[in-house]
Amino acid sequence: MGPYLSTPNKEKYSENGESSTVKWGATSMQGWRKAQEDAHIAHTDLDEDMSLFGVFDGHGGKEVSIFVEKVFCTELLKLDSFKAKDWGKALSEAFKKMDDMLLTPEGKAELKRINASCGEQDPFSMANRENSIANFTGCTATVVLVTKTDFWCANAGDSRSIVVRAG
Repeated sequence: MGPYLSTPNKEKYSENGESSTVKWGATSMQGWRKAQEDAHIAHTDLDEDMSLFGVFDGHGGKEVSIFVEKVFCTELLKLDSFKAKDWGKALSEAFKKMDDMLLTPEGKAELKRINASCGEQDPFSMANRENSIANFTGCTATVVLVTKTDFWCANAGDSRSIVVRAG
C-alpha cells in the first residue's frame, strides 16, 4: 500500500486561541497517510498588534514540517527586513532561510533527530546515508502575518490561504 492507509484516519485534533486583536482555530486530520505529516504555528504575541499563522504540509514525512514549525518564527524575527517592517520581503527571506537551514549539517542532523524522536526509521535511507531525509522529504507552506492594518501572505508549493469575512 505504500505510504497510504486502506481507509482514512478521520480523527480530528483541534486547538484555538486568541489575543486582544485576533481569535484563531486550527484543526488537523491525518487522512489517508500512514502518519500525520502536517504542522502549524499560531503566534499571537509577536507584538501588541501582530500575529503569525502558518500551516506546513509535510511531503514524504513529517520531519521538515516539524522543523519549520519549530524555527520559522524565531528566524523570521531575526531578519533585518522584518525589523525594517518590510513584511513581504521578510516572509520571502524566511522561506528561503528554511531551505538553507535544512541543507546545513546541523539541519540534516535535526531532521534525523526528529525522525528518531517520532519512533520511525528514515524510509529512504540507503545504509543510513546522512543526507537521505533531507533529500527525500519536504513540506509546502502557507504563512500569514497579520498586522494592525494588513494581512501579508506567502506560500510555497500547493498550499493556499483564504480570507473569509462576515461568514
